[in-house]
Amino acid sequence: MTVPSTSTSTSKSYAPRHHRRTSIGCTSRAHLPLLFLAMGALRASVALAGANNNNGVSSSGNSNALVSGGLINLGNTCYLNAQLQCAYHVPKVRELILTGPPPLPPPPSPSPVPPANPQSGEDDAVTEASDNDNDEENEENKESSESVKEESETEESEQQQQEEVEQEQEEEKQPTQPTPSIGLLSLRHVFSLMKSGSIPSSSTSIGVAKGLPASTFILCRNLGISVMEQQDSQEFWKLLLPELKMPLLADVYQGSYEDYIVAQDGSGREKRREETFLDVSLEVSSGSVLQSMEEQFKKPELLSEKEGNGWRPEKGADKVDALKGCLLRAQGLPSLLQLHLKRFRYDWQTDVTSKINDRFEFPEVLDLSEVCTDIEKDEEERTIYDLQSIVVHVGEYGSGHYYAYVRPDVRSDQWYRFDDDTVTQVDYEDVRADSSGGRARGKKRRKRGSQKEGQKNRRFLGRLFRSFGGGGGSGGGFGWGGRTSSAYMLQYVRRCDIPLLYDEGESAPQ
Repeated sequence: MTVPSTSTSTSKSYAPRHHRRTSIGCTSRAHLPLLFLAMGALRASVALAGANNNNGVSSSGNSNALVSGGLINLGNTCYLNAQLQCAYHVPKVRELILTGPPPLPPPPSPSPVPPANPQSGEDDAVTEASDNDNDEENEENKESSESVKEESETEESEQQQQEEVEQEQEEEKQPTQPTPSIGLLSLRHVFSLMKSGSIPSSSTSIGVAKGLPASTFILCRNLGISVMEQQDSQEFWKLLLPELKMPLLADVYQGSYEDYIVAQDGSGREKRREETFLDVSLEVSSGSVLQSMEEQFKKPELLSEKEGNGWRPEKGADKVDALKGCLLRAQGLPSLLQLHLKRFRYDWQTDVTSKINDRFEFPEVLDLSEVCTDIEKDEEERTIYDLQSIVVHVGEYGSGHYYAYVRPDVRSDQWYRFDDDTVTQVDYEDVRADSSGGRARGKKRRKRGSQKEGQKNRRFLGRLFRSFGGGGGSGGGFGWGGRTSSAYMLQYVRRCDIPLLYDEGESAPQ
């Protein structure tokens, strides 16, 4: 289980991991400004032409979901591009980034303040009548009247000061609209470029989509991200979310589970606490998403006192046998569920880290009703998820490339491969073959014959092409990325939240 990072500095928190790739044929930094200026001019002309040719085609709805034109790889920013594509193609996430949270309601009007001393007028009238009736006591009454007047003015001044203090305190209690962070403003700029270069899905077909790619240069520069250093795609997203300083957006991804330890000696001693997460890390060795989640949330670990790892309930107490585990409940599930597949394994004996390319099954429709604990009948619909996007890693430890498969409208069956600035519409079968890892089942190997040497040459060229980040087809029972391509991140959308996440203008899910 992965707990959200508390880091507040994205530029200092990124740690180079296992996905560095030598930049071959990449544009040098000296030419980047000229490239961006040229792209900006081209973007304006294409956007104008699109506005004249679309004839009012809507960019929302089941058949007209926006499809990004891709993101330019600035050197080694494929890890960043893949994650941003997954987020951009959820309309509610896109809307929150582009427009921010809804404006705060106006403060209530202050209630009218009553007069400080409503009886002061009557007192003055009585005093005046008394002076006219008794001339002998005029001087004494005059002094008394002045004294009362001074006391009244003092009380009125003190009350006015008190009211001013209370008003200032009330104004301080009123919520204020926070100033957008530099991370949010930078990502908003990127999403704005992506939206201007997007096209409706109804205008695409199987093959390369003709959108206009955007640049993440502003985001990388403002957050101190080195564009020539490849990083971990999952770590990047977990560090970027806190940097945006938008709780409403984080709530869409954040879930919770219960961590517990229960003594087995019949004393009833236990320890329970609520933990939050932005994603759930799964062991690939289990073979499938459901099996891995069942092992994590349904099968507690035994802490045995005889084996030396018993639980000490309190300081000074003897160790006892205990069960340690996690419980997942329907009310703790997020609207967007991200699953991190632990593809990289470190061997403590050999001090070597390697990639696990074993096959790992994941369903297009994920039902967590058997994984959640104490689920009620009316909560079952909250456990159904639909697959929305996949971040794929191709390569081995120490080198590799990221790209993403995304379904812009989770209610349709149109899938796209976003490989940096190349966007291709594909079938779901191609997605599965390229993302599951290992050799695709049910596919026959090529027949050997007189063309054996030619096939060997084509396989060599395919491996060479893929080593530079390209795809190599599905030959030999493997997907587009070849034998080393496999899903690294899975993003699911909770089905009961689809109306809120995919109908722009609706309020964000709670």
